[in-house]
Amino acid sequence: MISFRAFAGGVVLLCLVAEVAQAQQFPFAGRHASQAQLARRFHDPAPHRTGGPVLLSGKLLTKTVIVTKAPGVPSLVLKYDAGKAGLSYVEVELASGTSGQAAFVDWTNPGPATTMAGKGTLTLGNQGYSGSLYAQPGDWHVQSMELYDGAGNETLYDESQLAALFPTVDFTVKNSNTPDIVPPNVAAGQILTPAVTVSSKQPYFGASLTVSDNLSGVVAIYVDLLDPQHEYWEAWDHPPAAIVESGTASAWVWLGGAPTGTWTIAYYFVYDSAGNVTEGNTPDEITALFGTNTFTVNP
Repeated sequence: MISFRAFAGGVVLLCLVAEVAQAQQFPFAGRHASQAQLARRFHDPAPHRTGGPVLLSGKLLTKTVIVTKAPGVPSLVLKYDAGKAGLSYVEVELASGTSGQAAFVDWTNPGPATTMAGKGTLTLGNQGYSGSLYAQPGDWHVQSMELYDGAGNETLYDESQLAALFPTVDFTVKNSNTPDIVPPNVAAGQILTPAVTVSSKQPYFGASLTVSDNLSGVVAIYVDLLDPQHEYWEAWDHPPAAIVESGTASAWVWLGGAPTGTWTIAYYFVYDSAGNVTEGNTPDEITALFGTNTFTVNP
């Protein structure tokens, strides 16, 4: 399945599964956050993971994307070596060169990962999903890429690495609609579960954010957590309808069996349908929003 996550007006195309979070390793259910992805968010000086599939080369097949015409996203061809474990999941991050907008092209192997073991070729982005009706026209580029094998190992490539593997990572977006380049507003936050008991029947962590967006509407919120063993977890929510004026959305994650002790709220971010993001990742920012940046997980 390929899903273009972000970012259309009338139709929300942030196509992650909107179900109650369970503690599983990303990306198979997207609940226990990708360590490489979170390392990138937290500006880890060594975010690159090299234990997963190897990207041998890539090519952009699309020079110009017209977002009002299908498929509305760029097509890419990737040559890879996934080893014996096979290719399971690929995420391609696209970024505007003139605004803060981002978009993602995702691919999940519909069958066992071992069906794509060893070397192979994969084409992405040609499945007919529309691009954002709020996309900023102009220069865009492929900014990063993550590849996962069937054993959960991942490899993250940043823009400089991709530039060495692609003839070009640049493409042009054309959009006759009014773009939305203003990030959502985050007015307030609340920790809904200041103490979580992992042995209870409902060992969820939850936090709510009061948000608004004046054009395309909020479609996703994430709250990233750091456990006492320094592993990242992710609570998230995709509201059932875009919040255009204002509203409250709650992010949840299942912590059954998780490490006990004092946990840290390390990061939050809020996406609108156009791919703009409002984020906070310092203790002062987190505390200003929630009143604290920690909570307790009990046995």
